[in-house]
Amino acid sequence: MTIISNLNKQFEALFLDLDNTLYSYDSGIAQAVHQRILEYLRQKFKLDVTLSNDDYAVTLYRKYGLTVLGLKNEGYDVNFQDYHRYVHDIDLSKYLPDHDTRLVEM
Repeated sequence: MTIISNLNKQFEALFLDLDNTLYSYDSGIAQAVHQRILEYLRQKFKLDVTLSNDDYAVTLYRKYGLTVLGLKNEGYDVNFQDYHRYVHDIDLSKYLPDHDTRLVEM
């Protein structure tokens, strides 16, 4: 099995999506992304969603591991790139201490 097909490939950017590893849960970033997910579901699919434990968005997350996978598996026409672009479009400088804004500038 080939995991890396071309070790000489040059990258312009490296994005690490390791929730609560690069920043703490208390930073507010995860909560901001959750709010963006709810906004996306409301705007794109006209779903009435909240963060309550019995809510549809929470059910999708628990059943499929990711809300976006839940949408796809439940038959919604969701574009993964558009979804991720929307839900992660937050101003990180609002949540990170000044010394951590280098993550925003990379």
